[in-house]
Amino acid sequence: MAERPLYRRGLRGYEPDNGAALDFWNAGKPGELVELDGKRPRNPQFHRLWWSMLNLMAQNSRPAMTAEQLNFMAKVATGTGEWVKNPKTGIPLFMPGSISFAAMDQVTFKQFVQTAAAALCERFLPGVVPDDLLAEFQDLAA
Repeated sequence: MAERPLYRRGLRGYEPDNGAALDFWNAGKPGELVELDGKRPRNPQFHRLWWSMLNLMAQNSRPAMTAEQLNFMAKVATGTGEWVKNPKTGIPLFMPGSISFAAMDQVTFKQFVQTAAAALCERFLPGVVPDDLLAEFQDLAA
């Protein structure tokens, strides 16, 4: 897979931050209009902290749940996936969607985490304030 061009916001605007971006930048002419795809790449540390948070929840949840089960429940609570009918029984089944780096940018993933944390705390960690829990983990991710 080719290197994606990444730009860093500086005082003069967005500036190339890697070789692919520099190549694109150098190929342009002054005053030329270009379109940049405005996505923020996922923060790998924030992703790891999501799993750390799920592991902490799993150790303290009632009833007992694994981090993988809590991740599934987070997807159900946030609607990250789709409900389909089992063709044999007609019973609705939840098919979880992806929270991979390719599926969600950082902004979308952060919204997913905030909504999921509220639902998981309410159901599996009664008395824990989701905003307080998230604040502790987000401080670690900063």
